[in-house]
Amino acid sequence: MSENNGVAQAHTEHADLVIVGARIAGCAMAIKFAEAGKRVVLLDRGDRETDVLSTHYLQDLRLWDDLGVLHELHALGAPPLHSTRTVMDGVDMSVHHPQWPRMCVRRTGLDEMLRKRVEAVGVPVRTGMTVSRLLTERNGRVSGVLAIGPDGAEHRIHAPLVVGADGRNSTVAKLVGAKKYAVTTNDRDAIWRYYRNLPTPLEFQLVRDGRDIYFMVPCDDGLTLVVAQPTRDDPRPYYRDRAVFEENAQRIIPTLRGLFEGAEQIGEPRQVRRMDGYFREPAGPGWVLIGDSGHFKDVITGQGISDALRQVQMLTKRLLPAWGSARTIDSATAKWWPERDAEARPMYYFSRSIGLGLPTNSVDVELFRYISRSPRRRDNLTLMLRHEYNPRRLMGLPAAVSVARALSRANNSATQVVNDAQASLYRQFGRKQAR
Repeated sequence: MSENNGVAQAHTEHADLVIVGARIAGCAMAIKFAEAGKRVVLLDRGDRETDVLSTHYLQDLRLWDDLGVLHELHALGAPPLHSTRTVMDGVDMSVHHPQWPRMCVRRTGLDEMLRKRVEAVGVPVRTGMTVSRLLTERNGRVSGVLAIGPDGAEHRIHAPLVVGADGRNSTVAKLVGAKKYAVTTNDRDAIWRYYRNLPTPLEFQLVRDGRDIYFMVPCDDGLTLVVAQPTRDDPRPYYRDRAVFEENAQRIIPTLRGLFEGAEQIGEPRQVRRMDGYFREPAGPGWVLIGDSGHFKDVITGQGISDALRQVQMLTKRLLPAWGSARTIDSATAKWWPERDAEARPMYYFSRSIGLGLPTNSVDVELFRYISRSPRRRDNLTLMLRHEYNPRRLMGLPAAVSVARALSRANNSATQVVNDAQASLYRQFGRKQAR
């Protein structure tokens, strides 16, 4: 640091890439570009050990192998999960998937593992750095950032590309004026609690009973994560009252019954509210947004971390071969934009559909039954979360069969089934919800 009469002086440097946000997306981007020989500057406003709210459920371990950190991931101690128990309004769609293991790793360990990998490829993680404005060229193209360090010194970092990987409240997105679109209002909050000595099966469990949803999963350090996702109009104090949280958890998830008495809650409960989904304009002259900065969906399908890694994969494949002039860089990020949307859109609306606070209707129940009857169809649920099966395919033959079976039930009226089919279709394709 330079000083003059006790006053911190500005630093100026040049890089190929400035990444704002040293979490999943930012670290993954730094690793990819540093390994490609680019000079990367990685900034983060938080401290080294800052925790963040996250479902931290990892559904596609190939993404971590691609980053070269799969061994380190396993070393964090979370058990590989080879089964997923999904019960929707009494219909069991559980899947055993030893060929597609999953893991649940808390963000404190996950983020630090990635930062160590970033540093191993020669990129120091600069914490306590607050971006105050973007540097621009005469034509308005972004050409770097002005950041304030923890000592109050200014850092002018010039680069042909600025990457915003700084979350839902992205500073970079605000500074470039990136607009949201395809915004969806989600109906649920989420409350996290961690427990020790909760002897649950080594599997992910998600259960829906009416409008109530809980999920539970073993994670690292011998802990079990239990999450309630009540609808926003649910008056029960899940966050403030541990007894209410646990009473309902045991009612919804049978394997939890009688286990909380011997369990110890670790840390305070966590909650997130107003989880509205969106796409945000992710690219412009000299800038790009990745991870939650550019796209966020309902947490019920636990896609956020995998989404961030997929976006980095796609962007890297577009960007590295085009690296050179400002024109070729901006052309590559512009081409990546529709690719990102096309890849994310089906799961975006599927997550919204599952997360809605509406009662399960007659067509939904028949669709669950249709899936449950076939091991292949149940496997498709696992492939869906790995983005190898498009959820819109459920609107083809499965939807037709479900409507036909709903019509055949003596207790369903034809009018109600038609209305239910329209509601399911609208939810899947993102149209205005039928009432």
